[in-house]
Amino acid sequence: MAKSTQELQARKETLRHAQTALAHQIERLTEAYLREVMPLAEYQRRRQDLAQKQHALAAQEAQLEAQVDRQGKLAGMVRASAFSN
Repeated sequence: MAKSTQELQARKETLRHAQTALAHQIERLTEAYLREVMPLAEYQRRRQDLAQKQHALAAQEAQLEAQVDRQGKLAGMVRASAFSN
């Protein structure tokens, strides 16, 4: 079943918030490492985990954009079909 434009926009906003939260986590992690609160190996491990999460969010965003694009094209085709009848 197709999702409404509102649902897609809400999902997009959720993804943006998650990306912002991850960026803040990376900043805090880096600050902790620079203050020598954690060793380099742990910093690298945690940073890699966060980078993987960022990558996953970016992939979800790309899928969502493709879905929005498909929905827009479909809506345009439906409108064009309605006008031609």
